[in-house]
Amino acid sequence: MNRWITAGTLGSIQFVHMVRTGLFDFNNAKISDNLRWFVDRSKSGGGAFLDLGCHITDLLMYFSDDELDECQLKATVDPDLRIELGGLAGLKFKKGTLGTLFAGRQVPIHDNIVQVWGEGQSVCSSHHCTQSTSRDWSL
Repeated sequence: MNRWITAGTLGSIQFVHMVRTGLFDFNNAKISDNLRWFVDRSKSGGGAFLDLGCHITDLLMYFSDDELDECQLKATVDPDLRIELGGLAGLKFKKGTLGTLFAGRQVPIHDNIVQVWGEGQSVCSSHHCTQSTSRDWSL
């Protein structure tokens, strides 16, 4: 994917999107001791977005070859644990690229999706895609 972006195959990057989900049963009394820190806000600092969001944002900056300028986040917070279970962020990068990011730990399917749209081509990397190929999406 990155070779198409750096080679200019996609043209100027217009939009990036990433999804990172998985199921983590926060309320399960059988959470192993080595994972219990994850649901303790004083040790973990937060939930899915703090854990996954920073890495996903880093990847989106890498793919867009840009720095994050603005971020708007809406998240679902567990009222007892006081950590976010998941959320959606709208992103704006300094060069004008827009993006979305979804991260969640309460989704019953483990998923990783990366999509990048350029001026006339796009690329997707996911088990939903048959392969990582560029596609013409121009009108």
